[in-house]
Amino acid sequence: MKNVIILTGASRGIGREIALELSKFYCNLALVGRDKQSLEETANLCSQANSSNKNMVIAIDLAKQTDIEIMVDQVIKEYGSITTLINNHGIHYRNFIKDLAHDDYGMEKMIDINLRSPITITRLVLPYIIQNSSNKANKNAIIYISSLVARNPVAMSAAYTASKSGLLGFAHALYDEVKSYGIKVSTICPGYVNTFQYDRDERLKLNPENMILPADVAQAVNFVILFPGSSCPVEIQIRPQYSPFL
Repeated sequence: MKNVIILTGASRGIGREIALELSKFYCNLALVGRDKQSLEETANLCSQANSSNKNMVIAIDLAKQTDIEIMVDQVIKEYGSITTLINNHGIHYRNFIKDLAHDDYGMEKMIDINLRSPITITRLVLPYIIQNSSNKANKNAIIYISSLVARNPVAMSAAYTASKSGLLGFAHALYDEVKSYGIKVSTICPGYVNTFQYDRDERLKLNPENMILPADVAQAVNFVILFPGSSCPVEIQIRPQYSPFL
């Protein structure tokens, strides 16, 4: 039976690179995000990379529990099972906490998308992953893409740091809850990754040539999935080899 992998935030950047990396293997993907057109572009690239896998696209608002419930139902209807979950979606609005908005472009939205949403998805998907687990013989995993700020907080990212630190803590606790089922739970914490989100902030002076590549994060995801089932890399930090700052 093929592995069935749900990947959120799959429309571009890190998510797209993860999808392409996963396409090298024998698995069916559920590509989840908000931008249907970009998700379809990712799916087409995955199909070109490996035509033997299926790639379904699910465009939803990951901040809404009803949308998440619909997503899970669609995956089960299409594939019949779920073996792995990769929570990659997230948003980051840089600002001092005193100036951070409390609307769709501020603190509340970051907490909803970066913390509440992955927890909700995990709660709804976990029974299916447990159902397909077989202790040491499987590659079942739950993977969270957090951030290095979860371990090294920085100014102008207080709310973002809170959301990513919370996600890291949740993942560590979850590992203790599900490890007896043979399910690996890992959090990947990259530093500055060369993605579109930093293009919007002119105050942050970064050298793209020294930033982490989305493909580097995808390699870490692959590492976790293929890691022997007798142990688990519960946390991976990815740091740029050279300073990314100008």
